[in-house]
Amino acid sequence: MAGRQVTGPEHYREAEKWLATAQNWFEMGNEYDPASAAVASAAAAIAQGHAILADAAANALQIRGADTVAWEATAGPRARGDG
Repeated sequence: MAGRQVTGPEHYREAEKWLATAQNWFEMGNEYDPASAAVASAAAAIAQGHAILADAAANALQIRGADTVAWEATAGPRARGDG
């Protein structure tokens, strides 16, 4: 993703991906496995960064624009509880 501008929906999808990675590492590890905890924490931090950027992009789209269709396709059904 480096080297190009990333859209809000892409940040949203990346946040979901990294959150799933964090969850997987959390579930694979245990309280006595600091390596798993470190990987899970790092993945969660990356997910949080992408989620913040996605939220900023979504808030910037208070008016309907070209990105609206992408947002609706990416997060619309889940945000409404349809998916």
